[in-house]
Amino acid sequence: HVLRYTHFFNALKDIIDSGEIGQAMNIQHIEAVGNVHHSHSFTRGNWRNSVESTPMILQKTCHDMDIMAWLVGKKCKRVQSFGKLSHFTSDSAPADAPEYCIDGCPHAEECPYNAVKIYYDDKENDWFRTTCTKMANPTDEDVERAIRTTDYGKCVYKCPNNVVDHQVVNIEFEDDIYASFTMSSFNKGGREIRIMGTKGELRGSMDSPIITVYDFLTKTTREIDLDASALGNSIQSGHGGGDYGIMVALLDVIEGRENRSACDIGESCDNHLISFAAEESRLTGKVIDMEEYSARFN
Repeated sequence: HVLRYTHFFNALKDIIDSGEIGQAMNIQHIEAVGNVHHSHSFTRGNWRNSVESTPMILQKTCHDMDIMAWLVGKKCKRVQSFGKLSHFTSDSAPADAPEYCIDGCPHAEECPYNAVKIYYDDKENDWFRTTCTKMANPTDEDVERAIRTTDYGKCVYKCPNNVVDHQVVNIEFEDDIYASFTMSSFNKGGREIRIMGTKGELRGSMDSPIITVYDFLTKTTREIDLDASALGNSIQSGHGGGDYGIMVALLDVIEGRENRSACDIGESCDNHLISFAAEESRLTGKVIDMEEYSARFN
């Protein structure tokens, strides 16, 4: 779970554990997927179909379920979830849109999901270009072939996708701690969190190096300036620095500088189950008791 290895969430964890905001009582957490990211990964791409891959709440937000449990240090007791595929469907497609964007779509200029713009025109986005072609160093000809013949070039409203494009999850942790989580694709992207305690509150966004701590007694706000190296597109920026951090931590264990990682396999399994339970709740409309749910897999 790479978010445990970020400067951002480690700073939040240190503040919570210090008692500065008292007992954490509520978490509001947002995973803003990003509209184009959703179109690439969850409409046109590998993770578009829950039968062929996984539910989106697992693939995209298992990190978030884990990080909320880790921050408060409590086990999840119950889960409730609602969500749906509402926008990226054939009902939203313009009547005169072709199957492939490259085939003269009359809406190309005003459509944010125009595959020609996303994959062909943007020469700097190696992630998108390598994914759509399945090549390490694709040429423009390779990219054009991909958007003419594969689902990466299809109208975003005419793809074989079935995963949600927005979902909310309510979580009850031990000791009457409650969290509300929103995963949505209708945004620029990023993660934001607000943690409310008995003595104060924390706020932060992974797009900003600043965390704020508000104190109820003094009515003052303290700002914490984090290492900004996790922002942007450097080698240290993946998952807010977590991808880099987890590899450093792995080397520390291998070379004997540390004797354990920040997350063991038991915790990882428990917190993955929160995502599975959320999907079951979404599909059945039921509140899922985690003790009963977990027992099904023992």
